[in-house]
Amino acid sequence: MEDIMKQITLRHKSLFGDNPQVYRINVGFTNTLYNVNDEYIVKICTDINNEKNLRKKLIFIIQIKTII
Repeated sequence: MEDIMKQITLRHKSLFGDNPQVYRINVGFTNTLYNVNDEYIVKICTDINNEKNLRKKLIFIIQIKTII
């Protein structure tokens, strides 16, 4: 999982910076969460059966963000 998170931070250097501080958050059962720079939470789906629910949640967050 750490390899995936490293790929994400490298791919999004403009957002996370050149040397992001990444910490795994030990909560949840079907997703792995990471704190990046005490500014962002990255949620990675670790259960393929839950991917549809995670996509719904992301769409909801994007919709709420555009309203606020």
